[in-house]
Amino acid sequence: LDEGGNEMSLKGLEGKKVVLAVYTSSMPDCLKRVKEFVSLSKGFEGSGPLFAGIDIAPSGFDTFVRNVPEFPGYVRFRKDEEGKIARALEVQIIPTTFFISPEGQIVEKIESVHSWDSEEFRGRVKSFLKEQE
Repeated sequence: LDEGGNEMSLKGLEGKKVVLAVYTSSMPDCLKRVKEFVSLSKGFEGSGPLFAGIDIAPSGFDTFVRNVPEFPGYVRFRKDEEGKIARALEVQIIPTTFFISPEGQIVEKIESVHSWDSEEFRGRVKSFLKEQE
């Protein structure tokens, strides 16, 4: 489900450059980091990437929606209560970030991001976008 309670499919992201974050809303530190993820996304508005997040918490998505500031339309969040997506992506550490090409290929997997809203991470996103031109 997305932040509006609607069904959402990752297949619908095909053809787009995607920065995908896997996190859990059941941990306060992860909620803080998701706010950083939203802030990061605003710096790339209009440059093409879609920012998407997957919440693997068994519950707490409503808490997430209440606690994260309003996010732009090109940022999408989804529940993964059963962990199917996280298992398919072989997520071992939370948070994990993926850069995914328009062809649906994982270009880079980054485990345990210290801050999504850092200059270092912004540079990594810029490099990913440049490589996908």
